[in-house]
Formats: sequence, C-alpha cells, structure tokens
Amino acid sequence: MQRLHQELGRFWAWLNRQRHVAAQGLVEYALILVLIAVVVVGALSVVGKKTTDKLDNVQCQVNETGTGAPPNCP
Repeated sequence: MQRLHQELGRFWAWLNRQRHVAAQGLVEYALILVLIAVVVVGALSVVGKKTTDKLDNVQCQVNETGTGAPPNCP
C-alpha cells in the first residue's frame, strides 16, 4: 500500500509539472500575440496618417483645378 501511495504521489507531481509547462506555453503565445498586435496597430497608425495626408492633397488639387488658379495645397 505504501508503494502505491508513493507511485500516486509521483504521478500527481508529474501531472502538475505538465500542467505548469502547458500553461507557461500558452502565456508565452499570448504575449507574442499582444506584441504583434501592438506593432500592427502602430504601423497602421503611421501608414493611415500618411495615406490621409496624400488623399487630402489630391482632393485639394482636384478642387483647385476647376478654378483656373494654381493649386494652393500643402
């Protein structure tokens, strides 16, 4: 009976280590995904601002073209 108790104790210790390793892996993946999301949002913010500026400039030039005056766009 003592041997069975020791074996069960070893089994539970092993099982708890496996759970800890699996949980650690999930946390690492979650941190990587968060980092990627932050980089993507930052990149889209920069690209979006530049794209908006370019489109505003094109719109200004198109609007000024009909007046006959030189475009007064930034």
